[in-house]
Amino acid sequence: MACHVGLALQRPTIGVAKSLFYGRVEGENIVGPDGELLGKIVETEERTLYVSVGNLIGLDDAVHIVRSCIVDRDCVPLREAHLGAVELRRAS
Repeated sequence: MACHVGLALQRPTIGVAKSLFYGRVEGENIVGPDGELLGKIVETEERTLYVSVGNLIGLDDAVHIVRSCIVDRDCVPLREAHLGAVELRRAS
């Protein structure tokens, strides 16, 4: 989804998930069936985050940005997205 949004808006985007959608874990790397590097794992005290590039950003920069967004053991943008989704669900 990060790729599609980034392409549509022509903005840098980063994929961050709380669960692994595709690929397999090898150390701190997420690799595809052919061994291609798809993403990286970022560990917090609370959970494991799965980071991939979206648009207009490299993987190392994406991982650095995600790590800088961790406050109080949680990734702030993910927390805000979750809270927004909960509010929308309650409103409907």
